[in-house]
Amino acid sequence: MKVFSAKGKVAILIFLLGGVFALNLISQEVRSVMYNLLSPMQEAVWKGSGGMQDFAIGLFHAGNLRSENEKLRDENLQLVQELVQLRVIAKENAELRSVLDAGLREEFSLLLAPIVGKLIGEDTILVRLPEGKEVKEGTAVITAGRVAVGKIVQVAGRIARVQLLSHDQVKTDVEIQKNSAQGVSSEHILTGVAKGQGRGALFLDLVPRDEMLEPDSILVTSNLGDVFPSSFLVGQIENIQKDDAAPFQQATIRSFFDLQDTQAVFLMTPL
Repeated sequence: MKVFSAKGKVAILIFLLGGVFALNLISQEVRSVMYNLLSPMQEAVWKGSGGMQDFAIGLFHAGNLRSENEKLRDENLQLVQELVQLRVIAKENAELRSVLDAGLREEFSLLLAPIVGKLIGEDTILVRLPEGKEVKEGTAVITAGRVAVGKIVQVAGRIARVQLLSHDQVKTDVEIQKNSAQGVSSEHILTGVAKGQGRGALFLDLVPRDEMLEPDSILVTSNLGDVFPSSFLVGQIENIQKDDAAPFQQATIRSFFDLQDTQAVFLMTPL
């Protein structure tokens, strides 16, 4: 049960202070009697104001606790950021090791370029170029696993735009390595064109109608193209579309390039 409200406590306290001041103007005997009468009320107000004081102290400590929590949160975010950066570095080191294992360094001059973004609505990624290295438009871009990614179409400072093979303006000459009982046969190589459709999609076109296409056949870059050297992986044939009235047959392609699983790419520069 509450004895006094907050406003009541303030009013009583003012009243008591006024009474004490007035008592100083009257005789000692009267002051003693009034002190005895007012002391119970003073005690009640003091205890009540002590509760208000405790409340104010509680607010002060709550403010300190909030500041400490914010500091701990910031430190935790910094640790998370450092952990992410370490994982990115580990991934890039793994990419470099894959390149060395594949012997690509012996065949080509390669520059590691981390992926830093993707343009919304376009099959175009942004990569960060190595400091102090000159890279030109038209440079071929691959992965450590010898997968063709695309080509550089714009350079701005240390950031370059890479147009992926799946971009709807990109066409890539490919060779089709048909399957055989022993695996991929080099004796059954056809040619065609891999065309980008956007949204990561590719389809195979300009394959003569009388040629036999097989699902899961491997597509690699052809030396007929002007961007990639031959034999870099592109994808596998999925659904074949053949019309007897059309001179060419088509097929959908399952790309070997997975943007979600790739942290960095390699730029193929002249030796």
